[in-house]
Amino acid sequence: MEQQLRQLLNELQSVINESILSSGRLAAVLDAFEQSGHNVMISVDAAIAGINCLNGSEVQEHRKAYSELCLTVDDQKFLQAMKIEA
Repeated sequence: MEQQLRQLLNELQSVINESILSSGRLAAVLDAFEQSGHNVMISVDAAIAGINCLNGSEVQEHRKAYSELCLTVDDQKFLQAMKIEA
């Protein structure tokens, strides 16, 4: 199980990196920062919920809670800029 989790995390990291790096708008903004003598560091965090230790009904409740994600307008704009569908 640990190996599978590591593989999934590596895949997630690759997908996030590809999404960020493929954004022409982001590249332009980062270039503008660099031209002005500033460095920008982008950090994206991912959290993993440990649902494998829950029983069947608890897993269903957990999934339902996470499926009802509320995004702000700013969240949606950010995801669109990253070309990520929400």
